[in-house]
Amino acid sequence: IGAVIENTHGTLGKVCGLRSTGHYRTVFNLTTSPWHSFVIAGGWWVHNTGSSVQPPRLNGRYRYDGPKPSYENPGHHVPGHPNYRGGGDMTTSLPSDAEEVYRQAIPDPSGRNWYGRNAAGDIYIYRNGSGSEGAVHWAGTTASPRGLSVDPEVLARFRNLDRASER
Repeated sequence: IGAVIENTHGTLGKVCGLRSTGHYRTVFNLTTSPWHSFVIAGGWWVHNTGSSVQPPRLNGRYRYDGPKPSYENPGHHVPGHPNYRGGGDMTTSLPSDAEEVYRQAIPDPSGRNWYGRNAAGDIYIYRNGSGSEGAVHWAGTTASPRGLSVDPEVLARFRNLDRASER
């Protein structure tokens, strides 16, 4: 309840409740290669992993629809950690809510970068390549001195999510 969903026309909706029909049916957990999403009644996309990954667009532009990578902290932004890469005035330390914010992060169209927003509205970026296969790490924020370039499609999706959550 409260999850934001998208239909095949790009309209966003919100799951407002659940109700029992009193009927029981056999159901299947589908994986549709190469996508993990499929359309149910009414044209609504569903994703069988339970993550917040959005479906591919139907207009021909690719949108990432794979599994959500796990989060890890390799220490790159933690002063005193052996893997710390900072020290200059452009270095931003790992925020205490980085892992929590990642739980609601969304991917860019390629799935290589993931973006989440903290309670103050700052956008965090998470990137892969920190060591573990299939994992991402916190790599910056729009609130840092260096700034952060956010994919325009990601910004549009955040705006759409805001509008849907206001309903």
